[in-house]
Amino acid sequence: MDDNNKSLLSNVFGLEKPLTKLLETVSCGIGKLYEPTHIKRMAKAKAFEIKQISEAICNNANLPIDYANGTISINIEDANDLVYRAQNRFLFQEMKKQQNVEAVVANAYTELENVDSVSETPVDVDWISEFFNAVANISSEQMQQLWGKLLAGEIKQPGSFSLRTLETLRRLSQKEAHVFEEISPFILKCKGDRTGSYFDFFLMSDAENSLLPRYGIPFNKIMMLSEAGILSENSQISIVLDIDVNDSALIEGIHKVIQLKNLENQSIRLSHSAYILTESGKELLPIVLNNKDSNVEKSNAYLSDCLTELKTGRLTVINSEMLNQSNYHISWEIINSK
Repeated sequence: MDDNNKSLLSNVFGLEKPLTKLLETVSCGIGKLYEPTHIKRMAKAKAFEIKQISEAICNNANLPIDYANGTISINIEDANDLVYRAQNRFLFQEMKKQQNVEAVVANAYTELENVDSVSETPVDVDWISEFFNAVANISSEQMQQLWGKLLAGEIKQPGSFSLRTLETLRRLSQKEAHVFEEISPFILKCKGDRTGSYFDFFLMSDAENSLLPRYGIPFNKIMMLSEAGILSENSQISIVLDIDVNDSALIEGIHKVIQLKNLENQSIRLSHSAYILTESGKELLPIVLNNKDSNVEKSNAYLSDCLTELKTGRLTVINSEMLNQSNYHISWEIINSK
């Protein structure tokens, strides 16, 4: 978008930077300064084009044909009716797509209304194109809300959601999105490596497969989210925490944190089986996270059960054999999240 249009958005409409950037992004996706009637006008123009083409086709084959008394003739009345139905279908589809786009943009607008600032980096044009191609076909109100949150998040910090994540969300059903929202308060977080350059997000599992079902997360929900590209159902995957001497490791819930402090004179490693979120799952988690007050008690109870589960597991001395953790001095406690 050129400087004149940016000035128009900020000065004439009097919008703050986050909302100005939203309209700039929408305008880039639509191909001109955003106005709600634009695609409707485009639809009418396209319908006229269809009419012109259809009139030309009327002089050729593949049209309704009548055969009577040895004579073959084109049924022009049926052909015209076919053109009329094609026009109406196209207009209906395009108007519905425009309604879907505007609903998503309205949700993004709501998300950004109270945001003070956003990144100066523009949203990638290829990303914008893929985004609007996807949302044009999203009619569910719940899914439109998720897409609106995603657009707002990308405007705040471009690069937050990959093209692969757009494809994952596009294929996500309303039922799968609901299940993801249900489990979101129980997703835990820990460092994925010593440097803390990336994090693992996961559901802790147990050998008897009884921990998660107690909190309404049976294995069929794990499988559903695995098939949706959100979660890995491979229980052989483990989270791994390397804890240096006199150092701590954290496993973070929404409201509380498990703190593990190594009181030994050598580094130790803790590993435990878990269902780990995919990269797309990680990116989508903030927009589905159900952080209602009603979840506080359950998520804290789950974290406490996870601590109990960790204590029954085993620890490893790094570069040594695996021994029972009772041989080690380690501090286990749950503290408030910062």
